[in-house]
Amino acid sequence: MLNTTTMGPEIGKSALIIVDMQNDFVHPEGDFAHSAREAPEAGIDMPFLRGTIPQVTRLATAFRKVGRPVVYIALVLKPDYSDAQFPYWRLGLTPRPQPDTLCGGNLGGPDN
Repeated sequence: MLNTTTMGPEIGKSALIIVDMQNDFVHPEGDFAHSAREAPEAGIDMPFLRGTIPQVTRLATAFRKVGRPVVYIALVLKPDYSDAQFPYWRLGLTPRPQPDTLCGGNLGGPDN
């Protein structure tokens, strides 16, 4: 027999995990936006990425309001990006002269 019970999240046991909501990915002057302008063929959809900010902020606010944890996962790289493996490297693009947006201490996000 098919189980038709609908299950949903148990907010009392849930945490919100927010991944990569960083200036380099969503800010108009971040490296993704720079790459989108430099190589439109890469298909980086900045309006879509920026449009996620209010939704993530809304979710984070709701989780905090009910006392649930909000965890941010951030990508942090060496200042020379030598440990980065972004898809746009395959397009022959290089980081900007002073790539510091993904280096520790300059992460940004929906609450900044």
